[in-house]
Amino acid sequence: GRKDELSAVLHQGGPFALYLRNHPDEYYIARFVSMSEGDRIGGTGIGYLELNFMADDPLRYGPMKSLAVTTSSVTFYVEGSTPAAISIASDTAVRSSSSGVWGVRFDDQDFVHIGIPVSTASSVAIDCENRTASVNNATAMVTLDSDWPILKPGVHTARIDQGSGSATVTWQERSA
Repeated sequence: GRKDELSAVLHQGGPFALYLRNHPDEYYIARFVSMSEGDRIGGTGIGYLELNFMADDPLRYGPMKSLAVTTSSVTFYVEGSTPAAISIASDTAVRSSSSGVWGVRFDDQDFVHIGIPVSTASSVAIDCENRTASVNNATAMVTLDSDWPILKPGVHTARIDQGSGSATVTWQERSA
């Protein structure tokens, strides 16, 4: 019956996206805990369902957005009501010959720079939410003066300000 179908879906591991009717384009991150049978005839109803939300105060998660960034500034808008963590990926990162680093700057103040060990195009991945970075799939450190940028809702600019190449900046919009 319906309980078996729901139970099979919920027991598939998780966490999973929980969509609510009043916010069809956003979701909460939740993990199944337990459920009990309800009082329907034959025991096919669900009496209660217990979920753990994956944030102290559950957030609704909107769409993933991404943006191509080069050495020219690009302007973009972050929606939602809660700051969004970003990730940065580049397969064309080349360090600056003067500073020996490669990095992206946001709003002409927050930036994240990473030392690139080679002068040819490198693959760089920076996860500002989990504060991790890698160069050519090997763990790397950001420079001591780097920030781990978080984007508040509103208008922003981004550009590669150390080195050359292009990057993709990705974030997921969130609302409280």
